[in-house]
Amino acid sequence: LTSIPESIGNLSSLERLYLYGNQLTSIPESICNLPSDCYIYVSNNQLCEEYHYDCIYHWGEQDCGD
Repeated sequence: LTSIPESIGNLSSLERLYLYGNQLTSIPESICNLPSDCYIYVSNNQLCEEYHYDCIYHWGEQDCGD
């Protein structure tokens, strides 16, 4: 997985979203439009910028190597 569409926030019945071990370099703000009880786990991607989205339950290590 290399990107997430802006429309991710339209998934009104999503309960869990695991973004682990992908090649993501960005996350759209619309991810916070998911239901407030949706568990969002982000780890081991290439998200080297700081994302301060309160909706992300777990923010793990990222692969920001050369």
